[in-house]
Amino acid sequence: MLLLKNTVTKLIFTLIGLVLVFINNTTDAVFVANVIGAILLIALFIVDYVLFFDKGKKEEDHFSSREFWMLIGAIFLMLSCLQLVIYTSLPVINQIFGYSKVLNKTETFQDYSLPQMFIGIFIAIIMGFSLFLKYKKTPKNPFWKYYSIVLGLGLIITILVIVNNFNFSNILLGKILYPVFLWATLTTVIGNILHFTFITKGNIKKSGASIAHLGFGLILLGAFVSASQSEVISSNQNPEFNISEASGGELKNEENIRLIEGDTVQMGNYYVVYRSKYQEHVNVFYEVDYYEKVNGKLEKSFTLSPFIQTNETFGRVSEPDTRHYLAKDLYTHITSASADTVSEKKEYQNFSQLELKPNGTAKYQNYIIQYDTIYSFKTVEKADSIELHINILEGNKLVGKLQLPFVIYKDKFFPIMAQNKALNLVAEISKVESENNQFLLYMAQEKPKKKDYIILKAIVFPYINLLWGGCIIMIIGTVIAIFNRIQQSKKGSAS
Repeated sequence: MLLLKNTVTKLIFTLIGLVLVFINNTTDAVFVANVIGAILLIALFIVDYVLFFDKGKKEEDHFSSREFWMLIGAIFLMLSCLQLVIYTSLPVINQIFGYSKVLNKTETFQDYSLPQMFIGIFIAIIMGFSLFLKYKKTPKNPFWKYYSIVLGLGLIITILVIVNNFNFSNILLGKILYPVFLWATLTTVIGNILHFTFITKGNIKKSGASIAHLGFGLILLGAFVSASQSEVISSNQNPEFNISEASGGELKNEENIRLIEGDTVQMGNYYVVYRSKYQEHVNVFYEVDYYEKVNGKLEKSFTLSPFIQTNETFGRVSEPDTRHYLAKDLYTHITSASADTVSEKKEYQNFSQLELKPNGTAKYQNYIIQYDTIYSFKTVEKADSIELHINILEGNKLVGKLQLPFVIYKDKFFPIMAQNKALNLVAEISKVESENNQFLLYMAQEKPKKKDYIILKAIVFPYINLLWGGCIIMIIGTVIAIFNRIQQSKKGSAS
């Protein structure tokens, strides 16, 4: 408000601020209101500058000057950062001021996309024409000669995209904003290509700004296209397991898929198998194999390993894994898991103590435990190493064997547990009663291991390489501009 010169505009500024405070504290419709309020405040600043700013005798920045629109662009960028900082800091703000505002975890359009799209439209438009402006004041004819071409080409391409059934959101406001945002980003790209071609005549040294702006425009365009045309391919097709109910409404059935260890499930054009998991420090990696049909047969294409990090400060943090293609990215991350640690601990059931004499038998569950033979020898340490061999019968049929070792050293008894994995049986000699000529042994069954499962979200982002290419181009343009400015400074100081 300190930048405003007129009393009326200052009063309007204050009234808009009070209305926004009232809306934020009494209603839930704060998202659109905040964005519209921010736009009104910026518009108010522009009106105040044009109509009431005291230009005096000294010539001030004209409305058509490049520096004026650089300031406006910087303000919009600041607003964009401010909105993100405020919304991501809501938990801290709630704790400090005692508020209870909570963002919907499953609906991010109104929380983030909508306000950022409003701001992004203005930034993209400014970056599309700013380089055609001159410092101090810009003549109208040369400016509109080029910018009318930019506006026309952007509009034509936008219309062609609309005709070709581009996905413009299911939300009414999105159906309006998406085409406008697409048109705005196209004006950025087209405008800076024209500036590079006709104004700087392709001179790389003088084109740092237009190249950097072109890169930024491609970042906006790539982010918009990949996000708006993204496709979630991980939908729950299992009617017996409701992901939404199991997660308390935090996860959607149409966006998540349950993968049980070892099972093959179709997901989009892929057939996926959750194969295994392994742990490295605090990170638990989940290996998911992806198969595709080739000539009617499933062939393994690749493996992705998203992981969950158990963080003492932030709790469970899911980290994605991505498969990169030239025209798309397959992005996957774990939204839930039956266990986020790797445990080798085994559980047992049906414990029983058996008495077994030479050439005798004992009964355990449905099995007959039969004495077979015994082996013994002296170790290097002069200890008695003994191994009792027993047969496991089911009826009269031999179904398995066990070798139960134990060591007697300095009159101390050291048993070693043995296991028959095929039958899930474990046994251990607990005592040797020489006076009764019999062995006492414990026997139990290993509990069947429950199959591990994960809940996975997979999204295909088309043409996201536009974004990464834009990042590279923007960096190149920035470096060129900095290098050119250094050279100009050296020439100026030399002269």
